[in-house]
Amino acid sequence: MAHSLALPFWTVLPFTGLLLSIAILPLLTPRFWESNRSKGLVAGLFAAPVALYLLLAHGEAGLH
Repeated sequence: MAHSLALPFWTVLPFTGLLLSIAILPLLTPRFWESNRSKGLVAGLFAAPVALYLLLAHGEAGLH
């Protein structure tokens, strides 16, 4: 692939955190987890560092 990027290892940590949140938050805070807004907030918080890194390190090509 001509457009593939070699990402650093730390970029998998937000994905791991998101999976753990999906597994643990419904058990610890079921009322918080009921709302789709809360789920979107959690997903956005985990996605933001990676998106920011891709934008800063690779410019417009990093967001495609």
